[in-house]
Amino acid sequence: MQIEYKIIIIHDGQEHIVDIEPDMSYEDFTFIAYSITNVEPELQRYYKLYKDYPTNQNSPLKSFFIKNNQKIILYKVDHNEGNNNFNIQNMQQYGNIVRTITSTLQRMLSYNDARLQSLALDLIPLDIKKESNQKDKLLKLLDWYKNHFFSWVNAPECSVETCSTPNTKGVGRGTPTQDDLYNGASTIEVYMCDSNHTTRFPRYNRTEKLLYTRGGRCGEWVNVFTLFLVALGFQTRYVYDFTDHVWNEVYLDNRWQHTDCCEASLDTPLVYEGGWNKKLNYIFAFEMDGVYDVTKRYSIKFNQLFRNMIPEYMLSHYIAKVNQDIRANLLVEHLVALLKREEGERKEFLTFGSRTYDSNLSGRVSGSAAWRSDRGEIGDRPLSPAPVINKTLLEISPSTINQVRMVGSCGLAGHTIQLTPDRTDQVGAFWLSEPIDILSEGGFVCTFKFRINKDGADGMAFVLQNDSLNALGIGGCGLGYQGIKNSIAIEFDTYRSSDHCRDPNDNHISIQSRGREENSAHHRFSLALGNPSRKLNDGQEHECYITYSLEKKQISVWVDSQYVIQNHSIDIPNLIALKDSRLAYIGMTAATGGLKQSHTITKFIIGK
Repeated sequence: MQIEYKIIIIHDGQEHIVDIEPDMSYEDFTFIAYSITNVEPELQRYYKLYKDYPTNQNSPLKSFFIKNNQKIILYKVDHNEGNNNFNIQNMQQYGNIVRTITSTLQRMLSYNDARLQSLALDLIPLDIKKESNQKDKLLKLLDWYKNHFFSWVNAPECSVETCSTPNTKGVGRGTPTQDDLYNGASTIEVYMCDSNHTTRFPRYNRTEKLLYTRGGRCGEWVNVFTLFLVALGFQTRYVYDFTDHVWNEVYLDNRWQHTDCCEASLDTPLVYEGGWNKKLNYIFAFEMDGVYDVTKRYSIKFNQLFRNMIPEYMLSHYIAKVNQDIRANLLVEHLVALLKREEGERKEFLTFGSRTYDSNLSGRVSGSAAWRSDRGEIGDRPLSPAPVINKTLLEISPSTINQVRMVGSCGLAGHTIQLTPDRTDQVGAFWLSEPIDILSEGGFVCTFKFRINKDGADGMAFVLQNDSLNALGIGGCGLGYQGIKNSIAIEFDTYRSSDHCRDPNDNHISIQSRGREENSAHHRFSLALGNPSRKLNDGQEHECYITYSLEKKQISVWVDSQYVIQNHSIDIPNLIALKDSRLAYIGMTAATGGLKQSHTITKFIIGK
């Protein structure tokens, strides 16, 4: 009597019992499956049926069984993945793709190390670990990681602690030591200060080493951040962009959300193409149970991308083969949930081409302006017409200068107002002597022109406040506004103070406020951030407009014919207390510290 086997096929949430004979061919089996699931044989992919693709379609099916009554999952692939011309041996000619997928997948699997996760959890603040809301937990983690834990390294400071010229410049590559190689640093960058001291910068890849060095560029940042995500229990992906960037995806609210720890950004996947102006090609996401081509999540012009490294059908089929091997020993319940999530992502990708770029997408934040400019990631914003002032409330001129209160180092320089002279340790401010109605007639428009001489520190700020007509904050990275109560500052920061303020770079504009409390220049209190295309302290005159719409409760900052921050939601009357519920002192502050530069205002108009 011939023995019959039963196979339970799970497809699209349904279970189908199939009786088969031990000498049935694989080809015959696929046609039986087709008759009950309507999935064409060439588009069928099974999990738990066989350990590898059958080399002979006439091989007895029993050689592929794990056991009788085995539950298997039938997954319908797309036509690219099901292409019968695929041969795994042909992948050897696409070594770059294969090496990247293999090595990055191994990196992702390395985060399963329980000891590493324990080390990471010991470093994460308790309030983050105790946060019950997953999205709030992730946002807190991003803020803490960027502003308190990890540091960006454009060029390391001189390794000689007593050096009087600690800034360094790259001079080439060095030879890795055995310790460097043990910690994954095959690349050694070499820098030199003006005193001719040499400093080595090993590009470590070993996660445990980076837990202690806590510095680097995007590769080092995301290496450690991925471990923190996994340790906290987030469903996590490590995302590799072939145009030289890495970030993460986290599964929240039943979908994968882009997460960039270098930028402290969440769910802004089009920022690279629409903000940084990157010319994307291949973007792969790696999780514990597979690898995915997620380029469509990050591009609205996928069909226009220059993807010539490998035929699309071979890439799809290769990724499918890799995933099938990874999932060979997963529990059926786990596989069902995984494939259901994949199907949801496939449907999501079908809609991504209809998206548009958000107007608030900005260029890259992490890294120095020069480094970002060299990489072409500052962002190429379209020129925009200047906002219009229909009604002037006050224009500072020689005839109205008596209506301006100058404090600290602020003074006149000809027909201009100089917030600080070109000297170290200066802090100055001016305020319009009478508080301005910033809410009536729909809000306000302010325009000013400024000039900051080259390559110094620290920057200036436009400030709304209801503290005092003589208000003056601290200098240095405080830019003259830090410490002023009940204020909103829009800072024009020209120096990266990584220690006290956690500035993202040395050329940014940020809206800073702590409501009615003393304001702070620390970037944990940044409400919005943008990067101007031109360097603010280049010695040239720049023009700025700041607008606030009461109806929409939105603020915008326009510099040199481009919006740097556009339509950012902010409810001013609820954020700070206003005199008579509508009046505020308006003015500007600036400061220098150990480095110097002058901050000069050549024009200032406030209106409606």
